[in-house]
Amino acid sequence: MEAKARDSKKKPKSRAAKIAGIVSTVLWVVGFALNFVIPAKTRFTWVPDFLLLVGFWPLLWVWRPGWPWIIFGALNMAIGFVLEVAFAMGDANFTPEMKLVREHMHDMHSSLTWIVIGLISLIFGIIRTVKQIWCWIAEKRKKKDVL
Repeated sequence: MEAKARDSKKKPKSRAAKIAGIVSTVLWVVGFALNFVIPAKTRFTWVPDFLLLVGFWPLLWVWRPGWPWIIFGALNMAIGFVLEVAFAMGDANFTPEMKLVREHMHDMHSSLTWIVIGLISLIFGIIRTVKQIWCWIAEKRKKKDVL
């Protein structure tokens, strides 16, 4: 009974949310498909990761808070740095199975893509959060002046 009551109270998705969902899905499908099309060790190996990561941006854009951008950016940068550290470590630190995984990661995933997309997202999230806090403070001051 409660589930039906909750479902009937849900607001319909906005047009922007529907468009964001479609754009994100298209970017993810294309990015995933390109993983199987683009060969390893080419100059275009960054494209699938780029499309998969940028596929989150439309959804984050529709969602108003800035903090999800900050978390998304920080985590992507962390993944990029972990990839970079793994690429820089010597072979003695890995088992044979781990070496295969590391080779695949090095051949098919660009750590710089993760770091750059993370940095852009982080900066945008900080700007958006500062703007939201600024507007919130201005609104509170305006209400205080009216009273």
